[in-house]
Amino acid sequence: MPVNVLNLPGLRVLDFKETDTDYHVKAQPTVVSKLCPHCGRSNETVAHAQKTLFIRDLLSHGKSVAIHLDVPRLRCKPCNKGYRSSSEKFKSKVLQEQASNTATLLTLADLENKAESVFGLTPTTEASIPAADSTTPLP
Repeated sequence: MPVNVLNLPGLRVLDFKETDTDYHVKAQPTVVSKLCPHCGRSNETVAHAQKTLFIRDLLSHGKSVAIHLDVPRLRCKPCNKGYRSSSEKFKSKVLQEQASNTATLLTLADLENKAESVFGLTPTTEASIPAADSTTPLP
């Protein structure tokens, strides 16, 4: 199973693909409310199909993020009306997480500079530390 690159609780990542410009994440909710929005019943709803919602998320590492969210289509037996999990609820959770995120956002150029210091082609030479003299006691 792919790593949950979205790091969003409530989502299970099914597949992950990366291109030069995009990240594509196929996911599904781990919990689905079966409460009918029409009559309020939840014990007689059945899943009868799947629908894929396409959601654009914030950029990550300079690449656009596309979430392909598979949500079940549900039908309530008592009122015979269909519905699906709300993409609005998902959107509000993402926006809430964005508002509470206190991490500093860096530009792609800043991230590349930081990466260059670690993964650069030319290593930086540092002055060596002189060896300790074990014959002289410490003060």
